[in-house]
Amino acid sequence: MARQEIGLGTTANDGTGDDLRTGGDKINDNFIELYDKKFGVWNYQHGGGSQSVISSTWIPVENDGLGANTITTFALTGVDIYDITSQQFDYTDLTLADSIEYRFDANITTSSVNQVIAVRLVISYGSLNIPLTFIYNTFKSVGTYPLFGSLRSPLLTESVRTNPARIEIYSDDSLTLNLNGYNVQVTKQNMGT
Repeated sequence: MARQEIGLGTTANDGTGDDLRTGGDKINDNFIELYDKKFGVWNYQHGGGSQSVISSTWIPVENDGLGANTITTFALTGVDIYDITSQQFDYTDLTLADSIEYRFDANITTSSVNQVIAVRLVISYGSLNIPLTFIYNTFKSVGTYPLFGSLRSPLLTESVRTNPARIEIYSDDSLTLNLNGYNVQVTKQNMGT
């Protein structure tokens, strides 16, 4: 809905402006649009278990979304952002003006000194395969470490909107990944026209 302006008339009390009821109705409509939900949050917690990551290969991160802290009650109505069967993001319920913020939370156990680890989101997966690396760290010693990062990305093309995306991890040596989960936030842009 476009913003509605109240007709004030040419001069005060000249009878050419909106009456009180019409003006009040326009005010209510403008506030309904203002307060309409334009922001959604999804939290997908992995159901448990670790994932082995082999050396020098980008592999998809496993997140079945079956953890006890998976929460979708704050999602946008009619928007399903993550397919737990394919473990990929699905943007087909969004528009090109929308933006998405991803948060990745895991623990890793390294196997060598100076081990390089990277995490990326591959958008337009299966079509353009555009990698967006958002975590890149070197771990100086063998141990268990938290691995956290975030990425904000607008939907820029129809190919990105209509193709899935997935999160992948890479390391120059083997490691164990214990994924805590993904937090995904979607901001709808310009819903009213």
